[in-house]
Amino acid sequence: MNIKFRIFGEKKLIEIDENLYKYIFDSLKWANSYYNKKMTVKGINLKGNTYFDKKGMIELRSIIKTWIEIFSYSPENFILYGDYNLEDNAYQENSFIKKNILSQLKELIKKIDEAILKNELLVFTRENY
Repeated sequence: MNIKFRIFGEKKLIEIDENLYKYIFDSLKWANSYYNKKMTVKGINLKGNTYFDKKGMIELRSIIKTWIEIFSYSPENFILYGDYNLEDNAYQENSFIKKNILSQLKELIKKIDEAILKNELLVFTRENY
């Protein structure tokens, strides 16, 4: 599955690691968004596109900046636990490299800043849902 953000009407996008997305997902629910560009909601649409206007992008930006600060304290290589596997009776262990995670999140901040500057919507897309 690919987790992507882009500016509305543009093709250039950035991708976020799926396991990182799952880890921070609950906090993304706190940002105002639209599922059909009309209905104001909070969070991410799990079955299609999600749109963030300026207010939502400012909220999303603050949330992502906080995750950048948290991950800045991590070791260079670390594990975050993901989905629970019933067959193994254990949580999935996801390995991350600090510089890659920070790079992805900083790229998202840049994309948010660019969308705000252009007065455009930020679009979240989740493929293969």
